Amino acid sequence: MSKANLFALAATSAALLILVGCANLTQTSSDAVVEQPAPSSSNTKRQAAPAATKSSPPVPTTTPTKSPSAQPSQPAASSPSIPPPSNAPAYLSVPKAGISNAKIVTYSGVADDTRGTEINDAGLVGAPRGSWGGVAPGQIGNLLLTGHRTSAGSVMLNVPRLTPGDKIYVDQGKTRFVYVASSKAKINFRSAASRALQQAAVPGSPGKRATRPAVVLSTCATPEDNAAGNYWRDEHQNPTHRIAVYGYLQSVIPRR
Repeated sequence: MSKANLFALAATSAALLILVGCANLTQTSSDAVVEQPAPSSSNTKRQAAPAATKSSPPVPTTTPTKSPSAQPSQPAASSPSIPPPSNAPAYLSVPKAGISNAKIVTYSGVADDTRGTEINDAGLVGAPRGSWGGVAPGQIGNLLLTGHRTSAGSVMLNVPRLTPGDKIYVDQGKTRFVYVASSKAKINFRSAASRALQQAAVPGSPGKRATRPAVVLSTCATPEDNAAGNYWRDEHQNPTHRIAVYGYLQSVIPRR
């Protein structure tokens, strides 16, 4: 083969190689476009959706339910309805002390004075009143009642045995006043300060303003004083000590 023919063959081969290379480059560019397509509208929506979750949640429009602590408290129990004072005869009954319909006699004075002793000596219950205090059954203040324990029928023999919660009834006219025993005290009859405890408007608290009807059952501590060797007596034969049971009005009940 002549040199001219060889040169022509080489040129032809080179041209073919160039054409094949260009075709490969064109296919590579086409593949690149297919592998990295432009995002479709559906893809755009899916990418935008997370951004919406970052917004603040809507404010509730319903009214919150109040907690139980916000509810109003229950109203306090009302006090018993107290009728006006009456001049009708009154009687004392204390089932736990064995007292039944003991007549109460009201008088002007103090506990266990001359008049009070006369009343107790007759087997009756004394109810002193005066500038120091003393009220009618069911009234605000201290209804102080006295009676003998070891003589004249021993109307208050078992009063010292009363305990908190025991009932004390005072009947007057068509009304029954129900008191409940709350506490007990030992009174030194020879001490003015001690005597003041049982005759205070609020039993046991001299000088305190009364806001409720109270009752005091007061009787001698003769057996206890004698057992202790204390035989002192005043001019009315009252011993040194007395036992006083305090109580407060619980209810008022109509009687037939």
